[in-house]
Amino acid sequence: MLVQRLHTDPTGEAGSSAYQRLKPGPGKAAQEVRADQRTRICRAMVQLVGEVGYSNVTMRSLTRLAGVSAETFYAQFDGKEECLIDAYTSAAARLRERLQSARVETLDRPMQAERTVTRLVRDLAADPHAARLMLVEAHAGGPAALRQIRDSESKLEQALRATLDRRGDRVSSAIPRWLAAGIMHVVRARTLSGETVLSGTAGAMVRWGRSCVEGRAFSPSAHPVTVRDPASTPQPLRISAQSSDRDVVLVTVLRLARSGGYWRLSTRQIREAAGLSAARFKREFRSVDECYLAALRLLGRSYFERPPSANVDWPSRLHAGVSLLCDRVAADPDLARLLFVDVLTPGVPGLRTREELIAEQTDRCRDWIASASRPPHLALAASTAGLWGLICRELEAGRAFCIPETAPTFSFFLLTSAIGAEAAASVLEGER
Repeated sequence: MLVQRLHTDPTGEAGSSAYQRLKPGPGKAAQEVRADQRTRICRAMVQLVGEVGYSNVTMRSLTRLAGVSAETFYAQFDGKEECLIDAYTSAAARLRERLQSARVETLDRPMQAERTVTRLVRDLAADPHAARLMLVEAHAGGPAALRQIRDSESKLEQALRATLDRRGDRVSSAIPRWLAAGIMHVVRARTLSGETVLSGTAGAMVRWGRSCVEGRAFSPSAHPVTVRDPASTPQPLRISAQSSDRDVVLVTVLRLARSGGYWRLSTRQIREAAGLSAARFKREFRSVDECYLAALRLLGRSYFERPPSANVDWPSRLHAGVSLLCDRVAADPDLARLLFVDVLTPGVPGLRTREELIAEQTDRCRDWIASASRPPHLALAASTAGLWGLICRELEAGRAFCIPETAPTFSFFLLTSAIGAEAAASVLEGER
């Protein structure tokens, strides 16, 4: 398992106990002792987080399981959050190391994709505790943890690309981003639901991953799109005289967060801007986080509205829906950033909200696809998460203005899992 591999001793022989201390005796360097203590503490954090969740980990339970005193713990870490981040960083680094070892130069790219996806899914499944910490509970560690997660996700994408690149023939950066976001979403959803990760997951993900790289010859530059005037793109922030108190609060929260960010929100600020008394506000929401995440759900559903049902085939309709989404993101990047990036700011509840929205969009996309052509649900869920991940990266890089031009690439990936790369390219060729 990941954690066992990560914390075996330098000779490669694990002790009889998961938290066996160094044998006493002369000659033990202070640095060696501290490293052993730190390893045992991080290992205990992984186990406890996997069993009871980060919010339920206490200093007493952590130090007791690790076999250290509170004094020793604070000599290693400033607090529980720093320990969580350290445990996450170590586990993520080991996952990347294992992934990089999956590269076989003599394999063609589709076969390499199968091997790479298999390794990633199986390594995540091998240790449910480490997977839960990496995919879910690390998001509870505050802003520092979120920064580390973003950095580690970027490094994972780089590791994925390194396995797929061949000498003189590099894959598009969109492919590893799509793969990483899709696989992590599917495994995270299984982790959150308590299902066994490998139960029907590995095979479906391997086939999905292969389809992503088989279509790599598609050139988005050959499929230009007409970028609409942002002013003509419908926006969701509207309040009418008939709006309920709840709707007024939700739209107000989005407007405030769009200009000032999540951390500046307060109950008093929200209700005063919405023109509501404290009593009326409390009838709808109990906390800032509750109304903030409810507002993001409203925003997400408005972004993913069904495209106009003109007399066109379903692949063209799906592409129209993706294009409309991209136009809306580009029309107001600050608002879109709330949904695609800042949704994680409240921690694990924000993560759950994002995963729920991705699941809802997966169901919408499935409805847009003719029943005879619908891909396996896991493949479509992975593709929807891939779409989300690519938009997120563009927003983080300040490239929202490029997103409408990338819509054909997004549509291509979505369509490939349903009808294959050649047919997907033909659909987009006809849309020019």
